[in-house]
Amino acid sequence: MARGRSFEQKLARLDEISNAPVSPEAMDALRDTIRGTSSLLAARAAEIAGHKSLEDLIPDLVVAFDRFMVEQDKQCAAKIAIVDALNKLQYEGRDLLLRGIRHVQMEPVWGGQADTAAPLRAECALALARMGTPEALFELATMLFDKQKPARLAAPNAIAYLAGDASELVLRVKVMAGDEEAEVIGECFTRLMEIAPERSADFVAGYLDSEDPAVAEHAALALGQSRTVAAFEILRQHWEDALSSKAKEMLALPIALTRRDEAVELLIAAIGRERSATAAAAVTALGIYVDDDTRRRIREAVESRGDPEVAKAYERGFGGR
Repeated sequence: MARGRSFEQKLARLDEISNAPVSPEAMDALRDTIRGTSSLLAARAAEIAGHKSLEDLIPDLVVAFDRFMVEQDKQCAAKIAIVDALNKLQYEGRDLLLRGIRHVQMEPVWGGQADTAAPLRAECALALARMGTPEALFELATMLFDKQKPARLAAPNAIAYLAGDASELVLRVKVMAGDEEAEVIGECFTRLMEIAPERSADFVAGYLDSEDPAVAEHAALALGQSRTVAAFEILRQHWEDALSSKAKEMLALPIALTRRDEAVELLIAAIGRERSATAAAAVTALGIYVDDDTRRRIREAVESRGDPEVAKAYERGFGGR
């Protein structure tokens, strides 16, 4: 790109390149931008390289990553975009990714400093999982205990990509160790039900009675989203054994998510016989069903009940249809 252009002009030029076939001149412009000092412009150029599968730019991206490891790169913008592009380009250089997954970047924030490299570590985790390097699972297991939530949240997905008994075991250990963020444990539940649904169902179900309501809810959702027969039976049994309406309210959506005919029957029956709050939760949960017959049955159950609270739930979820 010509010298003297403003940042906005250079960015506009990159947008033009993104929306057109890549010419030799465009390749030169992308290469110059990746080699430049602006991390934001380099990030945009890397994004284009990945989106357009420009494998010829891999060497430039690798050199730029090394440079931005030491030069200014706020929020790791360039490094994150470069790793994402290299992953899309099926780059196989594990040393770069290992440096990235271990990188910590402290930047000034209000009241002190904060590590801004967690999203970079997450990107590197996915790339290492794709490559299936011998070190991948070891690095990902460590990342499950990262100080930053975004990194911990990304680790289970990358671990599940590797699959296998070792991945399942690592995720179980993390669940048993716990986390200050229930969402992280929930991600582990979800991935366990993906990679080993039969063996994981009872393990995940063991947390339906967790003292932490958020963990219990995440366990229920993971079971529901798996849509297995075993998961539905577990949720149904917990519904029947529930001693409080709150417990049933929490279980309504996971039961609906199993997408089983028996789940629809259970929840429609609940509209007529359960307490108002539970019946309303059943109506809300059934909102994921879009077929006319199911909606007709829900409407009839709501009308038959004649409960204003349940009717309001139906109005919110179905708009009177």
